[in-house]
Amino acid sequence: MKRSIIVVVCAAALLFGIVFGLHAYQQHQIHKRLAAAADPKVVVSDTTVKTIRHAAETSAVGQIVAVQGASISSAVGGVVETVDFRSGMQVTKGQVLLTLNAGSLPGQVDQAEAKAHLAAINAKRQHGLFGVNATSQANDDTATYTLQSDIAAVKALKLALAQYTIRAPFSGVVGLRTLDPGAYVHPGDTITNLENLDHLYVDFSIPQRNVSLIHIGAPVTVTIHQADRLVHFTAHVTAFDSHVSKASRAMSVRARIAAGAALSPGMFTMVSIQSQSPKPIVAIPMVAVSFNTFGDFVYVVAKKDGALVATEQPISVGTEFDGQVEVLSGVKPGMRIVTAGQIKLHSGDGVTINNAVSLETKS
Repeated sequence: MKRSIIVVVCAAALLFGIVFGLHAYQQHQIHKRLAAAADPKVVVSDTTVKTIRHAAETSAVGQIVAVQGASISSAVGGVVETVDFRSGMQVTKGQVLLTLNAGSLPGQVDQAEAKAHLAAINAKRQHGLFGVNATSQANDDTATYTLQSDIAAVKALKLALAQYTIRAPFSGVVGLRTLDPGAYVHPGDTITNLENLDHLYVDFSIPQRNVSLIHIGAPVTVTIHQADRLVHFTAHVTAFDSHVSKASRAMSVRARIAAGAALSPGMFTMVSIQSQSPKPIVAIPMVAVSFNTFGDFVYVVAKKDGALVATEQPISVGTEFDGQVEVLSGVKPGMRIVTAGQIKLHSGDGVTINNAVSLETKS
């Protein structure tokens, strides 16, 4: 009987021990999960701050212009008789582009030439008579100046007639043809555009603080988008304005682009001017910087009590270039900074580094 009681008591004690042990283990696991949820480690990517050599640049928006370019128009009005060019045609200086109906002007020229011819004969006759004292000095002078007046009238009429023939003022490529015979052209109407594409310029403006960077022959880099890529061209400053604009406090600059550039007048470009020789700077990726109205900062990763912790670090930034930014103060070469995952971070959070995958960056 006693032995049975002892066995029952031992079994009950063992059962209660197991129950209390399971309960204690469950409570421990719950507390562990709650602690982990209260202070989770954030997965981020990082990089090491480095020193690089960089030449600071000044950027501006420019526009491509031709070495010679003009909108061809007529000084007189009239009906188009002939159009002597095709769209996109290469023309030479003096080549006829278009003729207008000159009305009665050709007849007036013929009449004036006949009158001048008669005046020449009369002047010659009067001069011969005056040589033998058969006429007066007054008659000889009148005949001479009448001839000069008639010759001048012929020149004026020929110049007026020439305005009805539109010629290329220089060699180049014409634009689109928009006129046909029979159309009426008003004075000042654009007939076509003419551009000399042998050489091109880029015009741009720079702030007055950067005027000292500009000198004749200074190299500039011209960048444009072509399809889905950036294309760079080299140019050199050929001229700049003699004053700074009162409205914008900027100076206009013109640079000549190297021959052979596949550019067209009117294109907008980015222009970069090297402002100094390359020098060592501390640079970090732009994505690492959290820009804030109260000050810019990065998250610096360092070990604390054997674990990696991200700490907010205020910084002062300088110029931006190629997806990077110069750091003037706040971090030093060799420090590790967070480059992705900042949106989930608070200063002092534990972090896990994973540079093998593309992580979500801050928006």
